[in-house]
Amino acid sequence: MKFDKLIELWKEMETTIEAEENQTLLEKLNREELINTMQFLQRCAAQAGYYYNLQAPGSEFGTMKLQAAENDDPIVAQVKVWDNKEHKIRTRFSLRRLVTEEDGTLSVKLPCGSYEAEVTCGPEYGTVLVPFEITKDKVTTIKARLARIAHLTDNGWVAGDLHHHSVYSSPAYGGTDPVIETPDQVCRSMKSLGMQFGALSDHHNVLNHEEWQRQNSNFTPIISKEISTSNGHVLQLGVDDDVIYEIPEGKERTTDKLRNEFIRICSEIRKKDGLPQVNHPFDVSFSTRYNSEFWDMIEIFESIEIWNGATPFAAGTINAKAFKKWLSLLEEGKRLTATTGSDTHNIYGDDYFGMTEWLDWLMDTVMTHPEIYPVHMNEKVDYLTWLYKKVWPRLLAWVEQSNTPSTIHNYVYTNGKNKPQEILQAIREGHSFISNGPLVTAEINGASYGDTAVLKGKTGTLSVHVFSKKQISHLWMYTGADKKIELCAKADAAEGGFMYDIAADELDFGDAAWVLFVADGGENNLAISNPILFA
Repeated sequence: MKFDKLIELWKEMETTIEAEENQTLLEKLNREELINTMQFLQRCAAQAGYYYNLQAPGSEFGTMKLQAAENDDPIVAQVKVWDNKEHKIRTRFSLRRLVTEEDGTLSVKLPCGSYEAEVTCGPEYGTVLVPFEITKDKVTTIKARLARIAHLTDNGWVAGDLHHHSVYSSPAYGGTDPVIETPDQVCRSMKSLGMQFGALSDHHNVLNHEEWQRQNSNFTPIISKEISTSNGHVLQLGVDDDVIYEIPEGKERTTDKLRNEFIRICSEIRKKDGLPQVNHPFDVSFSTRYNSEFWDMIEIFESIEIWNGATPFAAGTINAKAFKKWLSLLEEGKRLTATTGSDTHNIYGDDYFGMTEWLDWLMDTVMTHPEIYPVHMNEKVDYLTWLYKKVWPRLLAWVEQSNTPSTIHNYVYTNGKNKPQEILQAIREGHSFISNGPLVTAEINGASYGDTAVLKGKTGTLSVHVFSKKQISHLWMYTGADKKIELCAKADAAEGGFMYDIAADELDFGDAAWVLFVADGGENNLAISNPILFA
């Protein structure tokens, strides 16, 4: 369980709530103080006779067998299995995230009880909900027929994940991350969410490349590696060789040598027809975030990961900071394609399960029995309670809906040219948008993302189309780093979701050098486009 990571997210989301509610907390705890306070309160509870006991699953089991299909043809699908709704609400995470085989089948043993299966295949498919019962030593059979409700990938677009890890990032292959999934399992996980391409970007080595390139059945595998530099992480996309950043040590570790190594590896990646990308540039760890002194040479990269799937996209988070920085780079005339990556280290997405029930128990005990802790802890408990009531519900929703593998998609317009280097070239040119839900396409005088629109004076014809399974709250058109216009869009009901259409003739774009679009339905339903440029 990633307890430290969870506390880290609490602290990031604290800034989000402060910004939204226009308030500044007077009493705060840093990450270490927060962990120490929670551990102290647990000991106080134990001393008062209150103990946490996680109930183990029952010893009686049955089997659920599922077949997922589209028009009677088998389809790889994601299956989330919940305990019955009452239990889901009470314990928050009774979720099991599963993936069917290539033939659409799934067989899993479950404790006896009532469940609900949620079956889908990404934003372009509807969601099928099937309640079912598990009986001792019996087989329960489910058929899930998925319907296509959007057709973006039938019209020249492909969806994919650019940042994903496998067992080759684990200690078994010289890595440090406890990842157990094979490339085959990673590929099926990506397919189950409607992806047609993916980059497997393991740490420290290129050992996955041969196996990853075999995952080519209705899928385009892109070879990759995430390079550690001690000053950030660099993604080498489309290069088979093992590009290594030589980290200087001791007296050799100077700013010039660190800068020159970045320049050297990005040059090497480009010379080998690859795409160099800077990942999570505002990560919380010094060793994994991009050195703030090196932004002047950011154009050595061709793309920037502004949305990392390990963190919600909300005000104050590393993703919001990366988005803001990217906008400022565009304002300076520095063009890097904005991308997303799930940064998945566990395709089952259960990193936070179990600790959620513990936190609920602890806070319920503390709020119900304030007499168990010393009076001088009141301010710390008040702060912890504020976090729990304000931040925790947002994080729960994110973990439940968005913190599953590859839920954020790069949608890239390739016009049917779907070889690895063709997809990378389309990304390089900015023909893409990123999303965990809404599908957003836009044109100005026939030019779309990454293209240059020729205006008549300062005016042009704008058309925007959005399809989303959930409603969005705002549709923004950015005309600068600090300039955005809300496009009035009425939601029209559509099969499986909502459609928003904007059409405007002779729209005045003023002195804008570019525009981009954001469909905003909160951190769990968001899309951001790359810019359309103006001549």
